[in-house]
Amino acid sequence: MKEYQITLDLVKTISNEVFRAKTDDVDSIKVNFQLLNNDVPIDLTGATLEMVIFSPIKAIHIQPCTIDSATEGKFSRILDETCYSIAGEYKAEIRLMTGTEINITDKFYYESLEPILRA
Repeated sequence: MKEYQITLDLVKTISNEVFRAKTDDVDSIKVNFQLLNNDVPIDLTGATLEMVIFSPIKAIHIQPCTIDSATEGKFSRILDETCYSIAGEYKAEIRLMTGTEINITDKFYYESLEPILRA
């Protein structure tokens, strides 16, 4: 399993390294996130998190995330192949839903180096 760390802040802009996926990475990329509010971890207790992914062909994929440590603002997602099946640059954001409130993070980016071909 390849693991990548992405830190996002609802107030500040954080630059994250672009990670790269390739054909032999199918179902083996885990993205670990930490969500902050002005450098302070957000308590995710009772929250719902989704990773919203915009593919190179403008398709949108919505993937639910798993909360790993609510009080530390940590959660993760294992990417399925629809999240990187087409070669090119992907952009993504996290949607945080608590009660009736929805917050959306800045975008972060990753690349798929080659398409996944199925027979």
